[in-house]
Amino acid sequence: DGGMVVVSTTLPLFFATATMSVQLYANGAAIATEILNDEASPTESANVSKTIVYNATAETALSIHNASTATINFTGANITVQRLV
Repeated sequence: DGGMVVVSTTLPLFFATATMSVQLYANGAAIATEILNDEASPTESANVSKTIVYNATAETALSIHNASTATINFTGANITVQRLV
């Protein structure tokens, strides 16, 4: 079903070698304005999170992808979705 949803993305403990960029995708396509960035030195960890309101007009598969050239290991990454009624 479609409708407005609150999407919270929590990405604790990445390990990277440069600028980390994580992109939110809907049905396999990047949502252009929904990206998280952070700086890290080699083997450094970072915690980033973001909450958005997303209008899903139909059933939608959400996912997160590494959008940077850095190597990122996601440890405990999650997406939480709440439907607004």
